[in-house]
Amino acid sequence: MITVDHAENSVRVRSADGWYRLTLASSPFVQFDCALGLALALDEDECSLGTHDCDEHAVCTNTPFGHTCTCIDGWIGDGSLCLPNRWYGKDAPLSVVVENEAEIHAGWHVKEIELFADAACTDPIETSLQWHEHPNKYCRGNNVLPVLPLNSAISQSDVTNANCQGKPIDPNYEPVDSAASTHALCPGSIATCRSWCLALPECVGFDYHKTRDRCYINYDSTSEPCKDQVLTGTLGDDPDYSYYSKEVLVSVESSGAYEKHPAELVADGENRSEWWSAALHVKPRAASVTVGVRANRGVMSARVTQEEGLHCHEGQHCHCTQHCICIPDMLVWLRDAGEM
Repeated sequence: MITVDHAENSVRVRSADGWYRLTLASSPFVQFDCALGLALALDEDECSLGTHDCDEHAVCTNTPFGHTCTCIDGWIGDGSLCLPNRWYGKDAPLSVVVENEAEIHAGWHVKEIELFADAACTDPIETSLQWHEHPNKYCRGNNVLPVLPLNSAISQSDVTNANCQGKPIDPNYEPVDSAASTHALCPGSIATCRSWCLALPECVGFDYHKTRDRCYINYDSTSEPCKDQVLTGTLGDDPDYSYYSKEVLVSVESSGAYEKHPAELVADGENRSEWWSAALHVKPRAASVTVGVRANRGVMSARVTQEEGLHCHEGQHCHCTQHCICIPDMLVWLRDAGEM
């Protein structure tokens, strides 16, 4: 139905959802008092309605009678398909996302999420710290002579005295090869080299010679940090060395958390604490917990410990159930660096 409002110099069109008012630039029907014919077309905002065909890594922009899709930074393509402009190797950062499949009416409570390198939940991946060996590799251009913190349990003199260039000519010490820099350390064992890197917050990994007492401590101090070299497969090649990257838990996130029950509690190693979803009524796959590790050691399964009854409340004695879920699974899925 169409009505003409002469006073407002406009046309009102009745639609199924209500009225739309169209203001005309001129009023021929007022000047000539004649019949008026209109052809009306309404633009549908596909971006707001979610009916667009843009890739999940693209931005949808509404236009008259259509829309455009533009890939976000870090992604390339025509918008309907966006691909990462930087490909990552098998050591890419990894996120394990746990979602609820069933609808929950009294809140979702998760006590612990543990990651494992095998499919049977028997080979745990330590979320606090793990060392990842990259055989026949070394970190290019980031080795330093470290300065230990004042409160370190390791003496700075121990590190300084371990400089291979300063070692006396002694049968117990092999001379530094001509290719080695003055940053080469001779700590006596790989365990000592590892302990030094562990004591240094800035240390991201170390190179160690396979047959000689040779240690290089690495910081991410250049435009090509060790972390990026690991991710992009551009570590240096050397059959005499292995690079050991120091990998730590980088984050625990959730779709939302109830007060005093943050997501970090699912990775604290304690079953007496738990994460609570922010909402009591949780629709299927509306809530999630994401555990991120710095690099992929090969996560094959995850053990999720949660309350057996969905109506357990704080202060009540509740039974717990544990699920060992082999990855990939519909509820636990992996996300690599190209999707983050």
